Formats: sequence, structure tokens, C-alpha cells
Amino acid sequence: MFTQEEWVRYGDELRRPLHIAEDLPKSDKVFVVGAGLSGLTIAYRIASKRPDVSVVLLEKDHGYGGTIETWQQDEWLCDVAVNAARPHPAFWRLVEDLGLASTFLPSNPSASNRWISSGGKTTKLTPWSVLRKGPFKLLRGVR
Repeated sequence: MFTQEEWVRYGDELRRPLHIAEDLPKSDKVFVVGAGLSGLTIAYRIASKRPDVSVVLLEKDHGYGGTIETWQQDEWLCDVAVNAARPHPAFWRLVEDLGLASTFLPSNPSASNRWISSGGKTTKLTPWSVLRKGPFKLLRGVR
């Protein structure tokens, strides 16, 4: 069926194949709506597999990346990441395929605090803050 290496590299994707429009092989131009992580990834994958196809990326916001951004202030570096507890294996595969694996720095294990920004206020995420503010108010800040 599948090797262990295939399961590690592709994981759950082997059970849920990518469904693509039937006429895509005949197309010479593809429009990708949304330039978040998923949109950028599919645009990259299509361009890699089909260099003969023009890929047009449409995004309503001022920049690409969706919820992903990095900001730096003095010695502080903050990565604002996707809305997930941990990245999907497809994310790490993309990082490797782009040759960026060596640029990713591991988090400091002693930095176990998590912060949520909501309504212009930054709150340390603790069980008490969830109970006090309510889970739905905090979830709005997780965008």
C-alpha cells in the first residue's frame, strides 16, 4: 500500500486526495483566490508541476500570508502564525521543498507563556483568563 516514509511525508493526505477541476489540464491560466498559506501553497505547487500554466493570485488584503506575519521590536521577535496548535506535516514539507528548513529557529522551551491579543489588549493565556473573559472573546483574538 504505502511505505512508512510516504506516511511520514504525506500523512493524512493519502486518505484524502486533492480534487482538482477536470478541465485544469486543458487550462493555460489558473486563478487562486486568497493568498494565505493555502493559496500560496497551491499556487506554488501548480507553478512547480505546470510551468506552462499562468498562475494568478487574487488577494483582498494589502499583503500575502493571511494570518502569518513576523514583527520585530528591539530584541523581541514575534511570529504570528496560522490558527493551529501545531503545523500540519504539509507545512513542514513545503518549508523543506522551498529550501527554508535551516532558517526556522526552534522556540525557546522555557518560553511557555502564550498571549492573546483581543480588542487592542494583550492577555496572558491561562485557565483563569479563559474563565474570566470567556472562551469566545479570546477566540476572536486568535485570528
